[in-house]
Amino acid sequence: MKRTAFASLAALAAGGCVSVLPQPDIPTALYDLPAPTAQGALAFEGSVLITEPDASGLFGGKSVVVDGAEGGLAVLRSVQWSDRATRLLQTALLDQLVRDGGPGIAMADSVGARADHDLRWRLSDYSVRNGVARARATVTLLDARTRQPLAQKDIATSAPVTGDRPADDIRALRAAGQALVSDVALFVADAL
Repeated sequence: MKRTAFASLAALAAGGCVSVLPQPDIPTALYDLPAPTAQGALAFEGSVLITEPDASGLFGGKSVVVDGAEGGLAVLRSVQWSDRATRLLQTALLDQLVRDGGPGIAMADSVGARADHDLRWRLSDYSVRNGVARARATVTLLDARTRQPLAQKDIATSAPVTGDRPADDIRALRAAGQALVSDVALFVADAL
């Protein structure tokens, strides 16, 4: 009798736990951020470590951020970035700087090598608001040996959203992100 009662309670408890778990949101599409198309040689001297940008979890994660109700922000549930947005921006910048094959060397900070310079950046916006995709970052170039700042710039880019589907938001965010990467690459080339 005790065994039957215990088995019944155990089955009831296990059945209740399973039915309470929320169903995960599974995106219908994942998007990457390719490097911008080349706009000419970005020659620079020396070597530079490119860090992954600092960002809030909202702008720097896999979620796509758009206008929400009553002026707030919302996350698109049907689409996501294929990796953290900050990692995609870092990779696109590395691709942009390395593609031209100039004398300078650009590396991810995760390589663990020493370089002449460090590029630090903070992503403060990467969202769609009022039909416009926005990307904004403050970039700082440091002397790697002395840690002294050599140059700093606030860069903001935008691209219009041309439709009302989530894919249209992504297309505009990609364009704004690519423009940001292109402007950061020019900043590095000009500063070095």
